[in-house]
Amino acid sequence: MQIREVIAQLEKEMYIAAKNLQFERAARLRDKVKELKDAHNIKNKENGTSFKNH
Repeated sequence: MQIREVIAQLEKEMYIAAKNLQFERAARLRDKVKELKDAHNIKNKENGTSFKNH
């Protein structure tokens, strides 16, 4: 599995967790996605910027 596929899967799990009100799990997944994107210098598709925590 390529890194972008891994990130896409984690993002999907993150959104599902948030939808199911599993916010702590969603936050852990968000942090993992950010870590992977930063490590592999991957930008967000939506706006071309790095994934940021809010």
